[in-house]
Amino acid sequence: MVTIYAYDKNGVYTHAVEVDPMGEVPAGLMTAPPALTGTQVAQAVGGAWVVLPEYPKAPLLQRQTAAWERIKHERDRRKFAGVKVGTDWFHCDTDSRGQWERMVNRVNTQGLVDSAGYTIGGQPVPWKTMTGSFVILTAGKIRAVVDAVELQEAMIFGRAEMHRVAMEASSTPESYDFSTGWPASIEDAP
Repeated sequence: MVTIYAYDKNGVYTHAVEVDPMGEVPAGLMTAPPALTGTQVAQAVGGAWVVLPEYPKAPLLQRQTAAWERIKHERDRRKFAGVKVGTDWFHCDTDSRGQWERMVNRVNTQGLVDSAGYTIGGQPVPWKTMTGSFVILTAGKIRAVVDAVELQEAMIFGRAEMHRVAMEASSTPESYDFSTGWPASIEDAP
């Protein structure tokens, strides 16, 4: 058996493999890397090993793409993290958004009066907020929630774009801090 040394797509040593000297050598294998210390890695360059002080970074575009995915994940998470109207926090996930749209359409087509509240079959509908309290929804409150959801979504998408631009201007996009400046969510509430 002969020991052959494997390296990854960046030419950095990963492991050794025992192969039959009479068999075919697997692709990506070559002779032994030099001795390494600390964080050093051996990288294959032009058929020879070169010692680097640390593992090479991925290309800038690849690191930017990964950072943008993290920013988009935070954007999408915050999009559904509630909206505050007055002192109450209301759900704004996909199902809730549909409910709010249906209620505002009903308010607009049936002309509910603010003082009457939102009713079904003549009965006021108590609405559970994200904090667990119940409120009676008025036409004004329903419209305010729908408006707040739209405004907050625009602010969240705007903040994500601001972070994207700042991250792309950074030479280290993988460590860009995108945790600041987002519109408040119930998670931020005391």
